[in-house]
Amino acid sequence: SYGWQRAGFRDLDPELTTDLHPVHTFERRVPIRPGEVIPVDIELREHATRFRAGEELRLVVRGRWVHSRNPVTGSFPAGYVRRRGGTAIIHTGPEHPSSLLLGHRHPTGSPGEPWLEKAP
Repeated sequence: SYGWQRAGFRDLDPELTTDLHPVHTFERRVPIRPGEVIPVDIELREHATRFRAGEELRLVVRGRWVHSRNPVTGSFPAGYVRRRGGTAIIHTGPEHPSSLLLGHRHPTGSPGEPWLEKAP
């Protein structure tokens, strides 16, 4: 799955955002001051992946698009153009907690029940 978010447009819509679905307003650009530590919520696109016990999940965080061109069609529809460079630091640990939330589907769920929940 892929997800992307410009940190300068990180404001969330409080009425539409849920734990599993951050909805950004994109109404204002909030510059980041040098040295400032900010939280950024990034939604991962829909996916249908079954994880079995013992399997690993790898999270890749990049400051640019992963592929310069679409790996299937060779286009994006055009090639990716890099912007000015910068430095992004991901802060983790007790003072800067990070998390990856994945929804999951109960195989025994009945019709009409909400099926998307936070995984334990």
